[in-house]
Amino acid sequence: MGNSESARSSRVPRTASEKKATKTANKIARGPHPDETAVEKSLRPHLCSIAEQLLSRAGDLASHTADDVLKVIPAYHDVPWEQVRDQALTNIKRAASTIIAGAVPSPSQVNEASVADIRAAQGVPVHDVLHAYRLSLALIKDELTEIGQEADRDAVIMAIYLLWETADVIADQLAVHHQEAEIRAARR
Repeated sequence: MGNSESARSSRVPRTASEKKATKTANKIARGPHPDETAVEKSLRPHLCSIAEQLLSRAGDLASHTADDVLKVIPAYHDVPWEQVRDQALTNIKRAASTIIAGAVPSPSQVNEASVADIRAAQGVPVHDVLHAYRLSLALIKDELTEIGQEADRDAVIMAIYLLWETADVIADQLAVHHQEAEIRAARR
């Protein structure tokens, strides 16, 4: 990291909006505190509104995601467009439900075994499955950013935070289940 990058990342927030965004991010990173339930309650209507707007755009966003995945990732060329779109729609719905819940699902609450098994059987390498998932999430994040131009800033920060934390849970499951599917296939 260069000196200018180091200075930027460690710089103290100067404006009121920077201070508020930093405070919100720190609260999110620490997790809920008994005295902060009012903050969470105040965000809930905003989070629900953001999720509803995301869901209202789900069809077009899923189609756009499928187009991009098939265009950008050669290993997906033999995967039917409808399957990629359906998985993108699942990702959008999961993002919306996570935003509404205001909490990241635990690994036991998500099951990526079926999509990992299908992609492994289709010959899509795990790094390409993860690439497609990250591409899907990036497009969801872009949509949240667009929605966020008219939404409560703290709620948008929370929504994007929840999206990225959920991404870690899902990516771990995708990788594990894909590897298990490859091992099963190799043993046959």
